[in-house]
Amino acid sequence: MSAPSGHVMPSAAAPSAAMRASVNETVYAAIARWAMRASHGRLTAWTVGGGVDALGIAFFVPAFWPLALPFGCLASIGAWGLATRRARELELAGREGTPRFRLLRPVRTAAVVAGTALAIASFYVALWLVLGPSWTL
Repeated sequence: MSAPSGHVMPSAAAPSAAMRASVNETVYAAIARWAMRASHGRLTAWTVGGGVDALGIAFFVPAFWPLALPFGCLASIGAWGLATRRARELELAGREGTPRFRLLRPVRTAAVVAGTALAIASFYVALWLVLGPSWTL
């Protein structure tokens, strides 16, 4: 099949530079890019909304506790994004030595560890819900 005169058909054999870069990107880098593009208000909404929803489900509707896991992931992404953004602001202001700046590193680490643990738990709980308790690896 040929293209009409004057038109170029796209080639599936030549992916764009952005597509080639995204193939080698880790999950953490993709989530970081996603969080860094979000506005301050959106990160705050993710943090507060995700945390409130996760705790609300866990305490008020404990039978649906698996639904709390993804909300916890969302809260940790928001918290990491807010902490990273604040660390960059302090760094640009030349205030890397302040106690607030030093406190942001463990906050970011805790957010990544919590988000990763909640994501892994969400995956296995989803497997358990879909396949039942008799599945094995």
